[in-house]
Amino acid sequence: MQFLMDNIVASIVGATVLLMMVATHHRNQVASAEATSFYMLQQQVLDFTSSLQRDMQNVSSVNDLTEKTDSTFSFMAQVSPTDTTKRLVTYRRKKVESRYRKDVGTRDYYQIERLVAGVVTGGSIGTITAWDVRVLNEEGNPASAVGDARQIRISLEAASPVDVNVRDGVTIRDTRWQSTFRPRMLRDSSL
Repeated sequence: MQFLMDNIVASIVGATVLLMMVATHHRNQVASAEATSFYMLQQQVLDFTSSLQRDMQNVSSVNDLTEKTDSTFSFMAQVSPTDTTKRLVTYRRKKVESRYRKDVGTRDYYQIERLVAGVVTGGSIGTITAWDVRVLNEEGNPASAVGDARQIRISLEAASPVDVNVRDGVTIRDTRWQSTFRPRMLRDSSL
């Protein structure tokens, strides 16, 4: 009888230790997947915003003070460092899909396309959830006329391209980026 009790206790202790090891391993895997997913998101947003920053530094005039209802924003800019010709550059938001997420419900996902003279030349990832462009005057207030434009504020929010399902703990699923540009050629146009 003593032998049987020792084996049962040893089995229970062994199973408990094994369960703790499996739980720890699972938690480490989830943390690793979250980190990888967030890194992918950050890298893709950085790639897109680098192109956006280059365009914003070369803006010479804006066509509209706010985004149009179809979420396009157009401006004239020098797109090549070797060519001083100014071309029409347009950033257009295009709906990609709708997804259901437990924490926020149904959410629309967009891609921002970059067009130069009407031809698509690049774009963002397809998980942009918010995109806002504001044209501001010298003081940082909304510009009242195209000629008053001196600054451009752009903000975007993107969701992770890979959903990591977690029951407990905090998961970073979105990243935000915002910047205000003061293009030299846009400021110099008033001189």
